Amino acid sequence: MSILIWRYSHFLLALISSLFLIIASVTGGILALEPISESIQPYNVTSINNISLNQTILALRKNYDEIIEIEVTDNDFVIASVIKEDSQLKKIYIDPVSGESIGNVKKQNPFFAFVTNLHRSLFLKTIGRYFVGLVSLLLCLIAVTGFFLLAKRQGGFYNFFNKIQDKNLNQKFHVLFGKWLIIPIIIISTTGVFLSLEKLSFIPKNYLNYKWINKEKKSIQNQSTSSFFETIYLDEVRTLSFPFSKSEEDYFEVNLKDRKLLVDQFSGEVTKESYYPFIKLATRWNLILHTGKGNILWSIILFIASSSILFFMYTGFSISLKRLLRGKKTKEILKANECEYIILVGSETGNTFTFANIFFESLVKAGKNVFISPLNNYKKYNKAKNIIVFTSTYGNGEAPSNAVLFKEKFKKVTHVNEINFSVLGFGSLAYPKFCQFAIDVYEIFNSNVKFKSIMPLHKINEQSNNSFLEWTKVWSKVNSIDLRIEINNSEKEI
Repeated sequence: MSILIWRYSHFLLALISSLFLIIASVTGGILALEPISESIQPYNVTSINNISLNQTILALRKNYDEIIEIEVTDNDFVIASVIKEDSQLKKIYIDPVSGESIGNVKKQNPFFAFVTNLHRSLFLKTIGRYFVGLVSLLLCLIAVTGFFLLAKRQGGFYNFFNKIQDKNLNQKFHVLFGKWLIIPIIIISTTGVFLSLEKLSFIPKNYLNYKWINKEKKSIQNQSTSSFFETIYLDEVRTLSFPFSKSEEDYFEVNLKDRKLLVDQFSGEVTKESYYPFIKLATRWNLILHTGKGNILWSIILFIASSSILFFMYTGFSISLKRLLRGKKTKEILKANECEYIILVGSETGNTFTFANIFFESLVKAGKNVFISPLNNYKKYNKAKNIIVFTSTYGNGEAPSNAVLFKEKFKKVTHVNEINFSVLGFGSLAYPKFCQFAIDVYEIFNSNVKFKSIMPLHKINEQSNNSFLEWTKVWSKVNSIDLRIEINNSEKEI
């Protein structure tokens, strides 16, 4: 029963959020390219982990009249806000050793700005952010349900990365890409939820109220600021804001990766210090993980994962539609209580239904009254003389989704007449519990005195047509019926 819950939850969540997921995945894939395009810009001229903050300050003072701020980006570019001789404020990329300008800081590319607004709020401002946050949550739930479905399909978490045994390309690649991209998609969705909650103020803003720790103030001995800045390297810095005046109440404000500092502009000593609360650090890491800024490899993974959501949607709906259509092919030539031959099917992907329908058609052509139905619909068949079960096995020996109710229903049904039965199992030898559910079904029928096995349980590996034809040949001889089996538009008499 649990597999049905996981499967229907997975499908319904994807269906409900499909339109927004398309928008989010397309825009997310495009935005994953932005950090890559930024990273390849020629502004990272040297290794900043060997350059002290003091060295950069001194170099800038030689080149510019006034320095407002120094910023180190996630790509290790150093940006300076300076005032030049013409008294204009400029924001430039600099060489942190020489202090010289190597390029002007430009506004965000208009195309990326457009996509960013669409991705964040669908141009609906606050309401749009609610929608985006909800879609992120739905994507997270889809990924989690998909993860558990994958684990069940593979026969447990220990077999998660085992070889996939499936001939259907949509099914195969849906599972294959899912195994490798499920974690990045979960990261994308969970960070999206977190950032939406933060922007919508569901996360308390009081983390911005820093708790300053007063440092012991030493007597001013000189006018140098080198004391502290010589010990800090650029790779530790986010921003450095310069004091507005020469007043003793104005300080250097330094934002490092883990804390914020106030530094005396005359002595160079730290006067106040405040470590960032966990929420602030978590917000930054969520932003980095969601956008890929500063890491080309992670940006590429985000691009692939975002783009793959479209693929998962297409293959997922294709698999569901195929399963639905194959289930609908359980044709009723006559009602169940009027048929002597009952075909019961247990199929997860719909492939077993293909063989069952082939067998169904051959019996109809032979002039037999036949009824075909999923195992979940098992009930009392008044005129049944022969029950034929076609069933696959799901995951670690479990019933496929349309057969999970069979065992309980079988216990509640009592047949008056004796009925012959035969079971044909489909599976793969790559799984340790090969055709285990077919074995279970055979034992259930065999344990009931009203049922008589007319031939041993037969197992088919990897949907082998030859193995299926061999079983059909034996079955037709046992039942004295001439069958014509049509496989791949080729009719074979057996």
